[in-house]
Amino acid sequence: VDVPNVNAFALPAGTIFITKPLILMAQSEAELAGVIGHEIGHVEARHTAERMEAAKRAQSKSWVYALGGGVLGGALGYGAGRLLCERRDRECIKRATELGAMGGTAGGLLIQKYAFMAHSREDEMEADRIGFRTSFKSGYSRDHIGLFYKRLLAMEQKARRSKTRVEMAVADAMSTHPPSKERVRQMRQMISEVSANPKAIVNTKTFLRLRKRLES
Repeated sequence: VDVPNVNAFALPAGTIFITKPLILMAQSEAELAGVIGHEIGHVEARHTAERMEAAKRAQSKSWVYALGGGVLGGALGYGAGRLLCERRDRECIKRATELGAMGGTAGGLLIQKYAFMAHSREDEMEADRIGFRTSFKSGYSRDHIGLFYKRLLAMEQKARRSKTRVEMAVADAMSTHPPSKERVRQMRQMISEVSANPKAIVNTKTFLRLRKRLES
C-alpha cells in the first residue's frame, strides 16, 4: 500500500496489507516475513473478528461505565464543593458537582476503552509468537525474523527523549500494541528455544529487487 505510514494489517478473511514504508524499513526478507507472520497470527487466532464482536458488545455497556463514573464523580465533586466553597454558596457547590459528574463520566468511558485495548495488547503478543513460529517453519533465519521489533524499540526510545514522562505513560497505557521492549524480550526467548539453521533464508533476489524498485 503506497501510503506514508509504517504499518501492516490483516482483514478477517485473511487478506494482508503491507505499506511501502514498512517494506523499506525492513532490512531483510526475513524481517518482512516476521511482520507478515505476525499478521497471519492475527488471522489464525481470529483476533480481528473477535475484536469486532467485542467492540459491538462494549458499545452496549458504555452507558454503564458512563453512569457509574458520573455518579461517583458527582459525589466526589459535591464533597469537594462542600469543603472548598463558602458554606452558603450553593452555585459553587453545584458547579463542583457538575464538573465532578462530567469528569467521572469521561473517566468511566476511558476505563472501558483501556480495558478493551489492554486485551488487544495480549492479542499482539500472541500474534508475535505465532508469527515467529510461522516464519521460522517457512525457512527464515531465527536471528533476523524479530529484528524489526528492535527497530521499533529504537524508534520508541528516540520518541521518549522528546516527550515528558507523563505523555509517554499515557501513550504506553493507551497503545493497542505492547511496548517494543516486551516484544523484543519475548522474541529473544523464542529464538533461544529453537536451533539455528545454517541454510535459513535471510534475503532473496526477489526481495532485493522489490526494495530497489520501491526506492526509485
